[in-house]
Amino acid sequence: MPSVSLDPYSREPLYLQLSRQLAEAIRRGSFEDAKLPSTRNLAKWLRVSRNTVLAAYEVLASQGLILGTHGSGTRVCPRSNITGPRALGLRRIIRDARYPARIVWVADPDGNPVYLNF
Repeated sequence: MPSVSLDPYSREPLYLQLSRQLAEAIRRGSFEDAKLPSTRNLAKWLRVSRNTVLAAYEVLASQGLILGTHGSGTRVCPRSNITGPRALGLRRIIRDARYPARIVWVADPDGNPVYLNF
């Protein structure tokens, strides 16, 4: 685990400080497909709230740097996903989100809209 230094008196929230420092370490290659500490252990080690670590991990996940899998922990994404932005098409995003393929709008007897997803 790289050195992390959080400043509680900074205007930048703790979770953003943590996510920024972890993102820099990941981009430098300090983790290289490694498993990150659990949120509870990291919070205890840094002496911060677990919610702070959860929020930082969420930021990293939204940037595509880490991937959390229920039951197997949180891992750094492979280097190919980190080096450059991925160009995802709208169809792929919708498909990966398992968004309904078709939506039909009908009105109930009172005229209220009803949407059917299938």
